[in-house]
Amino acid sequence: MGIKSKMLAGFIVIGLLLFLSGAITLFELNSMSNSVQGLLNDNLRSIEVSKQMISASSKINQGVLLAINGRLDEAKVSVNEGEMLFDKSYDIARNNLTVEGEERYVKAVDSCYVVFKAQVDSVLLSSRNADWYFDSFVPQQNRLTGAIDSLIGINQRAVYQNVDQMKTGASRAMMPGFIAIFVGIIFVFLFNYFVNIFFITPIVRISQGVESYVKHSIPFRVKVDSKDELERLKNSVEKLIIQNKSNKIDD
Repeated sequence: MGIKSKMLAGFIVIGLLLFLSGAITLFELNSMSNSVQGLLNDNLRSIEVSKQMISASSKINQGVLLAINGRLDEAKVSVNEGEMLFDKSYDIARNNLTVEGEERYVKAVDSCYVVFKAQVDSVLLSSRNADWYFDSFVPQQNRLTGAIDSLIGINQRAVYQNVDQMKTGASRAMMPGFIAIFVGIIFVFLFNYFVNIFFITPIVRISQGVESYVKHSIPFRVKVDSKDELERLKNSVEKLIIQNKSNKIDD
């Protein structure tokens, strides 16, 4: 193998190591990012729809107050809007279970809402007073809000856990890249060592041998067994020296 081929092979190996280190790191980062990002999006979506359920219960509460004040038509509109928003948000939350134990919190919301809705229906069918509102309806709304807050809480904790997982995963994803880079650095040092041993040192020896012959007539005795251009160079120098000696003898 010639010098060019050896040098090219060395640079190709270094390039492959750097390419592999980058490719492995990017692959790990993308895999981790896609996995955790999907969970984060689901958690944030559950939090958002839970907040919408709280807004819906507040809308229904406004309708109940309107009904107590005798404004039944306005009350029905407000209650219907609130119930539609609540049902839509609840369906999303029920079909977006990503945290262990989250289903239990969703069922708790459903149980509280069933009682809450029954009280809302009752105020639309028959008149209620302020005592009923504060003694019966408000406590049930608070229980519903508390159940929704618990659902929000479990998803918020999951968000924090997923963020921590992302940090840990990023460090883990970078590790193969660091290892490949470390191996690449070692290979660069080894490559430099072999370049010095097999290329630079023979050239220096040939140069010193020629200089010693020219200045001090010391016989050219340089050993190069590289089987490449350097060995051919050494052989050519030996031929030139032999030819030079022959010319001197002829003179």
